[in-house]
Amino acid sequence: MKTNYNFITFDLGGVLIEVFPQKFIDSVTSFALKPLKDLDHYADRIGLGNEKSELILQQMINDFKINLSLEKLVDKFKINYIGKKFDLMENLVDELKRRGYHISLLSNTNPIHFDYIRTIFNFDPFDKLYLSYELHLLKPDKRIFQYMIDDLGASPGEILLIDDTVVNLEAAASLGLQTLQVRPNDPDVDRIRNFFNLKN
Repeated sequence: MKTNYNFITFDLGGVLIEVFPQKFIDSVTSFALKPLKDLDHYADRIGLGNEKSELILQQMINDFKINLSLEKLVDKFKINYIGKKFDLMENLVDELKRRGYHISLLSNTNPIHFDYIRTIFNFDPFDKLYLSYELHLLKPDKRIFQYMIDDLGASPGEILLIDDTVVNLEAAASLGLQTLQVRPNDPDVDRIRNFFNLKN
């Protein structure tokens, strides 16, 4: 276990909050007259934040002939995509903050999701929030990691990234960040606590 880091950066979806992209797609499929395909293109555009999220969802309605109002599609995009928070992870973040670590978030997200998640997850312990739609960059683009490094004013080796996606961890590690992988939508909190040498 490495302990020479002072900065801990968490991913959001799958690590602190459940996310179910397929559940969202399934909830819309029966309303679409055309097959829902190449949805990563729409997701990336929403996450980059260069366009208003609602306009991209409206384009989805038009492109796939979805028999839903924009308001109802936005609701499905929130309620069916975002699950529950991981209470034990929320508690862990708070405990690490009390122990003196600098806590940050680095997430591929969008205004619709993040505004909703703010209502169920406590971000008060976080010193920095690095959100893709505000930075107009998406993981695993190395530029988003470099932006965080520069903004923190830290050396890469002082930063530990906790993420559930291998390509994100590999990109971060290539810049010198320390990394810890967790299972998507199933973070092993006991394992993470042991990593930090915290009592269970």
